[in-house]
Amino acid sequence: MKGIFIVLEISNLQQYLIVDAPAANDMVKNCERCMNSALRAEMIIAGSFLIFSIQAELDNAAAATEAAENLLEIINGYSEEIHEYSMMMLYRKNSSSEKIEEELKQTYFTIAVDRALLIENRVAEAAGVKSLDDSVPGFKTLRADEHFSKTEDSEKLRHLTNPAEVSKLVRLMVPELGIEPGPQKFILSGGSELIVRLHINEAVNEASGKGRAEAIYIDILDDETDVTSPFLRSIDKNLIPMVEGYLEGVELKTWRAGKYRFEHNNSDYPEEYFFSTYCLYLKGVLRSFKEALQPPVIIFTGLKKTSDTFLRYAVRILEYLNEDSSPFVFIIGEDNEIDFKLYDYFSDTREVRCGERIEAPDRAGKLSYLNSRLLYILDLFEGIFEAVMMEDFLIKLGFSQSEIALGLRTLESEGCIIVSRYVKVVRTRSLSKLADKISEKEEIFNTMAVFLSENIYSGRTMDYGRSAVKLAGASDMMQVGAAVFKCLTVMLDYGRSSFVLNYLAEYKQLVPVLSDALELRCFLIEYNKTAGLNVLKGFPDNPESPTDMNNSLLLLEASRYFYAMSDYQRALDYVKKVLIFLQEGDFPRLEGTVFIELGVLMLCKGKLLESSEYLNLAVEKLTGCGDDFNLMKAYLFTAVQQYIWGSLDASLESTDKSLDIADNSGRKEWQFYIEFFKCRLFFELGRYYDAEKLLSDCLLRSEIYRDDERKKIFSAWTARACIYQGKIYRGINMLLSLNEDPEVLFFLSEAYYFNGNMEKAVESIEKAGSEEAYFNLGFMPLEQITWKNGFTSIEGRVLRSDKGTGVLLHNIKALQAFLLGLTGNREYGTEILFTLTRDEKISENDPYNRLYFYLYCQLLEIRQNTAMVDKLTLISKALKYLQQTSSRINNPRVRQQFMLKNYWNSRLVSEAQKEKLI
Repeated sequence: MKGIFIVLEISNLQQYLIVDAPAANDMVKNCERCMNSALRAEMIIAGSFLIFSIQAELDNAAAATEAAENLLEIINGYSEEIHEYSMMMLYRKNSSSEKIEEELKQTYFTIAVDRALLIENRVAEAAGVKSLDDSVPGFKTLRADEHFSKTEDSEKLRHLTNPAEVSKLVRLMVPELGIEPGPQKFILSGGSELIVRLHINEAVNEASGKGRAEAIYIDILDDETDVTSPFLRSIDKNLIPMVEGYLEGVELKTWRAGKYRFEHNNSDYPEEYFFSTYCLYLKGVLRSFKEALQPPVIIFTGLKKTSDTFLRYAVRILEYLNEDSSPFVFIIGEDNEIDFKLYDYFSDTREVRCGERIEAPDRAGKLSYLNSRLLYILDLFEGIFEAVMMEDFLIKLGFSQSEIALGLRTLESEGCIIVSRYVKVVRTRSLSKLADKISEKEEIFNTMAVFLSENIYSGRTMDYGRSAVKLAGASDMMQVGAAVFKCLTVMLDYGRSSFVLNYLAEYKQLVPVLSDALELRCFLIEYNKTAGLNVLKGFPDNPESPTDMNNSLLLLEASRYFYAMSDYQRALDYVKKVLIFLQEGDFPRLEGTVFIELGVLMLCKGKLLESSEYLNLAVEKLTGCGDDFNLMKAYLFTAVQQYIWGSLDASLESTDKSLDIADNSGRKEWQFYIEFFKCRLFFELGRYYDAEKLLSDCLLRSEIYRDDERKKIFSAWTARACIYQGKIYRGINMLLSLNEDPEVLFFLSEAYYFNGNMEKAVESIEKAGSEEAYFNLGFMPLEQITWKNGFTSIEGRVLRSDKGTGVLLHNIKALQAFLLGLTGNREYGTEILFTLTRDEKISENDPYNRLYFYLYCQLLEIRQNTAMVDKLTLISKALKYLQQTSSRINNPRVRQQFMLKNYWNSRLVSEAQKEKLI
């Protein structure tokens, strides 16, 4: 094989790949992407070498040399992490990467030059490279320090700082320098945002004793659509791994559970969950700053344009941090303007003048067309992507990597942008006129729409709401409308219905492009039954099969609405028509979503085998398509189907798969729900200690997330787990501390029964069953999680009596009848249980049927016939349900747990053994 070889040697490559694998892998991927963007190259890693093999003759030497220069530029950007590196370009007629590696081991280190590219003379000559250093025999030398030295323009920004003012800021953040003690919050006013930012950066540099600023910047941009976005952009992924070292206990558990979304840059995150986790991130980072003797500095910019909601969260975060880290807080004013309401939010704040006599550059109107186009795009999509993803988007628009790198350096040196993880555009007067220069706006919007659509389920997109707002101006283009629809759909996956409704109201021109389906889904998420019905007003009872995607999606949401209304047959008719339409095209993700709906509807109709088939198809369609939300739901409802069917071991496996996705994708509300369902499975298996342990962990995290409804359910079921372990007094005390509702009273009655206090047991159970309205399950969309009680949350979705009640009421009535029978009113108790097991039976699939029959048989004397039924018949029926479930558990250990560790099942087994039925 002959061709050009580009060799990159990094002295600590293997160590870097182990110690900081994510950053090292990013570096290697960037190198590979750089090479393959210009030429087709194969890469191998050999020890400290990255070897790129390009099957190209010397007539392609110019392109190969340009690729090598780009590679040198990329590696130079990692110079702080990799310490020593060097490069070489060779041409070999008959060689391979392996032979090159052997050759390098013998000769490379005798001629390599640190931080430089050596180009073999024949390659340099073929590429037309003549003006380079030839001090190394046989090679031309391109040194990174000379090639990437700062231009005169980049030095301009250095002259915009006043050393005296920098020193003044240093004294504010280093009290040891003699400044009088006082508030640690400062509003910096006087100069433009850029000027003040340059001063504060320099001050933090000096105070930290580092070569770069160590501060947390929280930048608020124009048109923010999510209160969490500015905080999310402030997160440095390189600092995430070390946060754990500064946390412990429940804080550490909470951090580990929530950090995924930070690592994957997604702002679509329930606010309370986000801020609880973000506070822990800041706590860890600021502690690390203090440990390194660096001032803990937080800098806000753009507060004048933000909302009161954002300010309230900012104040709350700072109050949390003041107890631990006491950060120095700087608020940068904008163009000599300070919004005095900031003083109302941030108490004990001092104003400090900074850079007021220094004129900021305004070069946006004097750029080349290429740089003007680049700045326009950066401004248009500011804050949507991280810098790496923005580069991918720019390449889609036709920029080369060298153009991007040079353009960003130029824009930064001219004071037009500030580059960090995200590119922040500096607001100037001439920036607003920039759009007039750009002729290919339509192409930019089209490319953006396609790029978003391709990446919408990749986990890479940063801010879906902001994307939708930016694209709204080009909604007449079909592909742009489709991209907006996908952005809003993902927002609804996270429950962001209020944003979507406001968006649809503001951008009315989008209505023809989008679908009423979005609005109807919003109302389902918000439990707004009446508004949902208004959307469907005039909707035919038996609509035609859909002919386009909009009608198909509306029919799907209509099906979900009628599911919530318990009109399962109508919902089924609608969703089947949607499936027929989708199967005529290529829509695997939507097909998977529809299979979930079909699986749940079949479960509601008692057709468990058909339900299983549809849910398996849903998992098959959704696996690998990037839609983690619906894949999570597919596994979850598969687990529910398996629970109702009785295959408890398989249900545990499906639950764990669903839980992994919820955990890894940062969907905390669903994670809590799935963990609770897992606890319910533990109860069925008699694993009460495991249930208590998991519930206690959920309860601790619920305390942090401040969700009272969910916390109450976790508390009640934790108490029940204690009771079934024999820790009865502890369970009773926990239940008595909660507000009474039928579920709490039911658990109290169980506790008093186990404790032998029959009077209180009867009193509690009669009170539990007295609130008839409570038990009506009513309107229950699948879109949202219900935290009314633990039974409604799980069985209430798929099992309802003809009267619209669920298994909680049946459990209460069964226990009430049992206790009444034990306390002397046996006839009334048997009548209740007769009705529960006959006329008011919910379903053959009710997992508590065996319990009802067991309690019923306990009220009858041995083998005594009654007008209704005899005891042996009841034991036989209870045993039939028990054995039916146990036969569907394949794992022998799990089957044994179900039969013998479950409190009621073990007593049923003993009773059956007495009657010689087993």
